[in-house]
Amino acid sequence: MICTLKSVHDQSLYEKDLPFHSDGFFNRHTFLFNSKPIDSWFPESVTYRFDHTVESLTASLNQMSQDLTNQGRSFFEADAELNPVFLFGRNYINDLQVDKDELANELQQETDSGRFFKMIENETFKDLIEHLSEVWIFPKEDDLRDYSLEDKKYYFAFNLLYYYINQGIKKVIRNSIYQDQ
Repeated sequence: MICTLKSVHDQSLYEKDLPFHSDGFFNRHTFLFNSKPIDSWFPESVTYRFDHTVESLTASLNQMSQDLTNQGRSFFEADAELNPVFLFGRNYINDLQVDKDELANELQQETDSGRFFKMIENETFKDLIEHLSEVWIFPKEDDLRDYSLEDKKYYFAFNLLYYYINQGIKKVIRNSIYQDQ
């Protein structure tokens, strides 16, 4: 058995038909790590094994429950908006002066053509990645535990730009609602 933890900060990309799941700091997704694994390397470190008996299954479920209590609480209580990487990225988009519709169209074209994350050629995206690289510093232990940590920088930048795009859309909708009243 494997258990994943997911915390969604911005759901806007869930409405889009993307050939990948969006995660990172906005929509965090990780595995629950087994505190008593057979082997400390992935995928064994996230696997809860049992033989085909009720007792073995019960023991694995109990172990998973203990790990969820210990790891899950900190995962779900973590406030993404207080993370320095999140704050640094949000400061970047707060100063961004790019046409939101044009950015959305360019990112959609990149996605439609099969260019995701590290392959995206949009200049705003590349600039944001370079900007984030200044603070995207994680201890070696984090890299060993999460082999996709470097990829999450690209997920985060993608989410951050869509957050920027959707902020404008929400403001327009709110303003039009207030104008109608």
